[in-house]
Amino acid sequence: MKVYFEAHGCTMNYGEARIMEDIVSERHEIVNSVDEADVLVLVTCIVIESTERRMINKIKKFSSTGKKLVVTGCMASAEKEKIKKIAPGAKILPPKDIHKILELTDGIKDNKQRFYPLKRKENRVEAIIPISSGCLGKCSFCITKIARGNLKSYPMDNVVQCVERAVSLGYKEIRITAQDTGSYGRDIGKNLPELINNLTKIPDEYRIRIGMMNPDNILPMVDELIDSYRNEKVFKFIHLPVQSGEDKILQKMQRNYIVKDFKYIINRFREAFDDITFSTDIIVGFPSETDEDFRKSCELIKETKPDIVNIKAFSPRPKTKAYAMKRLDTKIVKKRTREISELRLEISKKNFEKNVGKKEKVLTTEFGKNNTMMGRTNAYRPVVIKNKIELGRFVNVRIINYGGTYLRGGIIKN
Repeated sequence: MKVYFEAHGCTMNYGEARIMEDIVSERHEIVNSVDEADVLVLVTCIVIESTERRMINKIKKFSSTGKKLVVTGCMASAEKEKIKKIAPGAKILPPKDIHKILELTDGIKDNKQRFYPLKRKENRVEAIIPISSGCLGKCSFCITKIARGNLKSYPMDNVVQCVERAVSLGYKEIRITAQDTGSYGRDIGKNLPELINNLTKIPDEYRIRIGMMNPDNILPMVDELIDSYRNEKVFKFIHLPVQSGEDKILQKMQRNYIVKDFKYIINRFREAFDDITFSTDIIVGFPSETDEDFRKSCELIKETKPDIVNIKAFSPRPKTKAYAMKRLDTKIVKKRTREISELRLEISKKNFEKNVGKKEKVLTTEFGKNNTMMGRTNAYRPVVIKNKIELGRFVNVRIINYGGTYLRGGIIKN
């Protein structure tokens, strides 16, 4: 039997898709197109309305092939009714049950939990390792909480084994992922810094990228976390979503921190590390957001100068508290989104300019166009390298220029 996997959304979804691929590949062939496959597995995302519409179209398209269809990801948990309506014959697999994928493809009972990659995929040097499912938050806008539920951290020994296996297979970039990596271990008497310290003890040369962390979970352990980040095996990259620059909007979002907390964490990390990439998220047009509230979000971005700002217009999600709130005029939201997007690009350009002329140690992670390579600096900045080099190598590079979303570098010859 031939099986096709297609994943959408966050890194967690892609990580879970790879776990299922590994399980299925023990018995069947994984193929790269719908046409080749006997079974289609779709890993869905419904974080915003436009993404959900894309998922509905995908389900309709896949269902129309007449092939066996398995729908998993967040839609399989939060929006089962919609799936059944548009594809009555589809098998539905909630994220918490992904290890049961063979039950739906083959009808075979297989409840064995698998936490580690079984083999290395060609031309891939990054491994995605989920460390927990669910979260501790109660954000008023978030459907992912409804889909994923409360925090369930995976046992630390299992996560360590998983990373050991990935490193032994030759993976060089280890992406640690969860709905909120900062909450890891709170339900099992552990914490994220302890996990990082255990992972960096694994021998070999590789890098760990820590996924998104919410500010309220970082505050109580900021010193420990910074200490764990000092290890050279940890990319100096922090994804800390703020969502708004106004405290009263954060309160309506039920985010459990204030702007001052966010700035404190960022300042502490920047004091500790000369070079660190800082990523954040902003929701534009949350119900009741005034011009002044929006202005405060812009001022926060100007003050903190993040390298990456993920901007989303507010999208009402069914079953959430914010769904019933009065929405802003679409024209106002679009205008604000354009304005903050322009600000983000301006800041990003200035941040890139500061890197020109620097010497960087870069891990090559993927092939680019026209015989180039893509790599990552120690601060996880993307670099396009003119020379074609072997994947998964660490090379010394001089930054010579930059594009819209990446640096350009040339190999420094010894």
